[in-house]
Amino acid sequence: MTELEKYIQTYFGVSNQDLASIGAFFKPKILKKGDYFLKTGKHSDKLGFVQAGIVREFLYLS
Repeated sequence: MTELEKYIQTYFGVSNQDLASIGAFFKPKILKKGDYFLKTGKHSDKLGFVQAGIVREFLYLS
């Protein structure tokens, strides 16, 4: 069971079959220091789960 599946199981209590279905939508992505998950002006089609480390978030209001 992956860390994501453990997290989902802990908070939402879904079945193992549903966990497998949900987990299939996620692919590992490693961000190095200074990398961006999403940049200003771009629209996101991604959903992220932080397995280890910290991600800073900035909100730009015009």
